[in-house]
This record gives sequence, C-alpha cells and structure tokens, in this order.
Amino acid sequence: MINMTKKYYFLSIAVLLAVAAMSFMVFKYFPRGQAEILPTPQARKFSDNEGVDSVMQKIITEDETTKQAVPADNERFSVNYYGDAKNFNVIIKVKPYDEVKAEAVDWFKAQGFNEADFCSLNVTFLAVRGVKDKFEPKDAVFDGCPVPSAPVKVSPPPGQKLAPIEPSK
Repeated sequence: MINMTKKYYFLSIAVLLAVAAMSFMVFKYFPRGQAEILPTPQARKFSDNEGVDSVMQKIITEDETTKQAVPADNERFSVNYYGDAKNFNVIIKVKPYDEVKAEAVDWFKAQGFNEADFCSLNVTFLAVRGVKDKFEPKDAVFDGCPVPSAPVKVSPPPGQKLAPIEPSK
C-alpha cells in the first residue's frame, strides 16, 4: 500500500509538470508584446438568425391556447403564423395572384425582413380557390427561393378553402 505522503508527492509533481507544460505553450504561442488586433465588427446584417428572431418577436403575439397568430389580415391577403411549426402561411384572397403576392412580400419587408432572409423563413404562399387558375409549387415560395419537392400540406383558416397545388411538369 502506498503511503499517503508519497501519493500527494506524486500528485504534486504531476500538477507542477502540467502547469509548466501549459506555461510553455502559452509563452510559445502568445509571445509578449504581440497582441492580436481583432477586426472591427461590421454592422449586423438582418440575415443573422438573431435579427430574424427580433423581428419575429416584434410582429408575433401568439394565442397561448392555439399557438397561432395573425399578424396581418386585410381584404387582399392574410398572414398567419403557426408557432408550433414556426411557419407563416400567406393566404392570397383576391386576383391577380402575383400582384397581391408582391404586396404580401412588401409587408414582410416593411416588418424588417430583407430579401436575404426570405429563403430562411418558413413561409408558404397559398391561394383561396378561384384566385389562381393553375397554382404551381413555385407559386408557394418567395421568388428566387428553392421550390419544395414534396407537396405542401397546410390547413386553411376556418371558413376558407385553398386552391389545390398542381404538380409542375
């Protein structure tokens, strides 16, 4: 059996060797008088998730029971937010679809989002039945964003029916 004094002696030597090794590395890789100058931080772009989150907090107040919010609703379009899925559904209510979709895009810009944020947001554009004759998958996303390969499944708000999405050829 090892004597306790010997045990602490070996432990002390091991700690001293570890401190000496760390001191050597610090002095070798960070010599005195050569402080690293960090670049000045640039203005944050809104495409940071932090910026997107701050806009989301500003525009969304969820109903605690349904976890749903309606940050915009007018005669031409409505924007619904589903908190559980973190998804926006933009429902285009009147013709012409492309013109009203552009108004909805302008609404997102007015809230503080920019075009760099659009593809990272979970937004689906939908049309009430009869608003668009042939609704294709590219119509369901912001212009320039990737088109989902799987069909988009959403539930319409109460009292509204959505136009079916036709597969693109």
